[in-house]
Amino acid sequence: MKLSNVKLVFRREMRDQLRDRRTLFTIGVIPLLLYPLMGMAMLQMAQFMQKTSTKILLVGSEHIPEDSGLVVDGRLNEKYLKTDDKDLVEFETVKSNDPWGKILAYQPENEKLAKQNSRKLRRLMRRHGYDLAVRIVPAKKGSDEPFTVSIFSNSSNDKSKLAVARFNEILYCWKNDRVQEKLAAHNLSLNQFQSAPTEVNDVADKMMMRATFWAKVLPFVIMIWSLTGAFYPAIDLCAGEKERGTLETLLCSPAKRSEIVVGKIMTTMLFSITTSVLNLVSMAFTGLFVAKHLGGDANPVAAIGPPPMSAIFWLILALIPISALFSALAIAVAAFARSSKEGQYYLMPLIMIAMPLVMLPMLPSSTLNLGTSLIPLTGLMLLLRTLIEGHYTQAIAFVGPVTIVTVACCWFAARWAIGQFSNESVLFRASDRVGLGNLVRHVIRERQDTPLIGHAIFCGVLILVLKFFVGLSATPQMEWNAFARTTVIVLIATVAMPAVIMALMLTRSARKTWLLDRLNLRTVPLAIFLAFCLHPAFMILSRAVLEVFPPSSNLNVLDGYLSQLVASAPSLPFVLLIMALAPAVFEELAFRGFILSGLRHIKNHWWPIFISALFFGAAHAVLQQSIVTFFVGIVLAMVAVRCGSLLPCIAYHATHNALSIVMSGMFPSGNQFLPGLLLPKTTGGYDYAFLPSILMISAGALILIWMWFGGLEKSRLLTLDRWTSRLSAWLRATRVSQ
Repeated sequence: MKLSNVKLVFRREMRDQLRDRRTLFTIGVIPLLLYPLMGMAMLQMAQFMQKTSTKILLVGSEHIPEDSGLVVDGRLNEKYLKTDDKDLVEFETVKSNDPWGKILAYQPENEKLAKQNSRKLRRLMRRHGYDLAVRIVPAKKGSDEPFTVSIFSNSSNDKSKLAVARFNEILYCWKNDRVQEKLAAHNLSLNQFQSAPTEVNDVADKMMMRATFWAKVLPFVIMIWSLTGAFYPAIDLCAGEKERGTLETLLCSPAKRSEIVVGKIMTTMLFSITTSVLNLVSMAFTGLFVAKHLGGDANPVAAIGPPPMSAIFWLILALIPISALFSALAIAVAAFARSSKEGQYYLMPLIMIAMPLVMLPMLPSSTLNLGTSLIPLTGLMLLLRTLIEGHYTQAIAFVGPVTIVTVACCWFAARWAIGQFSNESVLFRASDRVGLGNLVRHVIRERQDTPLIGHAIFCGVLILVLKFFVGLSATPQMEWNAFARTTVIVLIATVAMPAVIMALMLTRSARKTWLLDRLNLRTVPLAIFLAFCLHPAFMILSRAVLEVFPPSSNLNVLDGYLSQLVASAPSLPFVLLIMALAPAVFEELAFRGFILSGLRHIKNHWWPIFISALFFGAAHAVLQQSIVTFFVGIVLAMVAVRCGSLLPCIAYHATHNALSIVMSGMFPSGNQFLPGLLLPKTTGGYDYAFLPSILMISAGALILIWMWFGGLEKSRLLTLDRWTSRLSAWLRATRVSQ
């Protein structure tokens, strides 16, 4: 890659963008004018904001004793009203024998009559303008209370809820005053019956409070605006050039595709950073100014003040990797769009994917640790939050993991963008005809032996959606037979069925799609031995994942429930059939069959492996299990690619599941551990001894490397047709001899 070519592309794109007045207006002018205009509009609208008045109907006020102090001259005592509410609360009192008293005293006999009465009462209150109706009921004989209160409100009406709050405040103040009068009559004080007074001393520094507040707000704002600021220039740099017809001229230049992409990413980064900074500055100053004038010094936002200067430094430093990541993603997505209008539709999916990762650090329980530092965007936001708060010692410990994850994400996003620009079918794809009939005819006419990339991704997403809804709606089974039946049905419905239906409808050869055109029986024992050798590595990985992401109490309860179910199974082979072989068959048909076959149209060996493994890991609901199964999926995909058959994958998968079940000790199989190889654990189950596990992992790694670098290509692959022809020849020879 020549930096001179990258510089030329960067200067060309910057010159074109700066010549566009709409771009300059969107990037520079709108952030500086939009927020002041919004603040001015809020100040103008605040002049029309008035406090809401409420009207309360009081029925049966004659039942309130005069000496109680709650009623004076037939009206509620105004001293129990707040000063601000005296002119906003209107009371209307009627006697108990009034028609309103009869309506409120009516007790319906059943639910149907109760609904009719509520509907009638709601209409009457709305017609007469009452927000709340209160009925005073005289106390029963022997009761300590002088009367009881029945409130009739409409919780779907905000004014009614406000009237309830105001009336409850009146009752609270009256009861408190009444208690104090009775205690004073006996020379007692209310403080004698209250708990020990508590004195709260806040030792937080004002600067620390200000930093803590802005540490939660500013990273979120930076993330959102850097994504938005990168996307629109990327659309113009890719889809816009397609519309103007200048993309072909750029591709014919001596610059490589990678140099073109890097130049476009640098241009998008500059606009992303500029947009983020301008929006942040304008929004911060306008917000503080408006908050101060709306609420005065009592407003908490205005009292906090502007963010500390150190926060600005960390934000600008973090903007570089953030804008680089979002710029690469935006360029890759915009390169796929045929027009600027189509490109704008792709902004929402990007925001929907990034939003959970950005919102997670804003939760009060989110802290920076090794587990959260390995999550893209989330770890960077938590690190930025920790630095703004001034906890530098804690931040230094996780700078390495956050940096590695962020750089890796930027590299993968840039490679994706370069791959998009290197694919002519992506840059110059034809327009699709709209219509269900045209779509069906196109799917039938353009079917290939194996599914396309879009078919594979759609199948993976469909499996995830089905497993999500079925997992939420499925009821836990407390008996083994019901559990086994439900497990098989769920696997067929959510995993196998989409792969089978889509293979039959979207491909011309389901057998080739599922990698069943080659049996390759000779690799099955090798796959079983490979699973046996690599299983200690995945046991170690599982323990490491549990250390980084500790399981919740719900997960421990689920493990105990599953152990009880497995322990009640009739036999160990039956357990292995349901929990080892059945998932291996159905999941391999979907993930290493349909999905991997479709993804292999990508002109790269590793992308199909990683994407199929990502779908395989995401299909497991528990996070800790998903991480481990992701790496298991990588090994299975490598076996599928090099063996060219699904049978070794099924054998590896079933062996791995069987070993996990036996090692967990869920099924009470007795003292069946091999001395020197398996050791019993005090918590139940077995573990591998140190030296044998090292030898097994080394052997498995060597076998995997040998397979990947062509060790199997020298062996003679036994195809299904050749196996069938040999079997037929053997049967004919047997008949002749007989």
